[in-house]
Amino acid sequence: MHTIWVRLNAVIFFGLTVLLGLSILAALSKYGHEKRYQPGESSRWVNKRWKMRCQSSDRDLKRVFPPSHILFIVVLEQLKINKLRSLKSHGGVDRALLTFDLHVDLRPAFHWNIKQLFVFVVASYSTDTNPKNEVVLWDKIVEAIHPNDMVIKEDNIIVKYALVDQGAELRGKEVELKLMWDHMPLTGGLFMAESTNTSKFTLPVEYK
Repeated sequence: MHTIWVRLNAVIFFGLTVLLGLSILAALSKYGHEKRYQPGESSRWVNKRWKMRCQSSDRDLKRVFPPSHILFIVVLEQLKINKLRSLKSHGGVDRALLTFDLHVDLRPAFHWNIKQLFVFVVASYSTDTNPKNEVVLWDKIVEAIHPNDMVIKEDNIIVKYALVDQGAELRGKEVELKLMWDHMPLTGGLFMAESTNTSKFTLPVEYK
């Protein structure tokens, strides 16, 4: 007869083996997720029927947008600068402070293995010294346990982090705003995606 310790050891390691197997399956479930679930993306097919979706009854909506399609429809309605508050020289470098508007539905980015999204707005621009500059202006953690936070419709958002250049070359530069997000699953590797819908604005040539 096996002792109680031998039996307990077998039960524990069997449970750990099952848990490992489930974790591997959960990790595999994320593959292809970033291609099928795209916050901020909108196809021509969606844009063509967007007004129909807003004006149709529920019965018509189901015919135009069957449930399998509604799951994947997410439109970045708005990401643009609202107001440039200042553009100054600070400590020998240029620094800009601004506000922006962000309207986006992140719900299709979630599935059962996604714990949260790390969402952030990036400003990119080019200078003579550095051809490619990317600065994070704002970020937010959106958790699966808070579904109300998955739809962001905010105007005049103040940046958390100033747009700071490494030198004094911000004046007169064209800046592009884009939305990016990290998927953080319950188990498995992290993966990042970004919206192809962007907006641009030009900074003044003089300090403000």
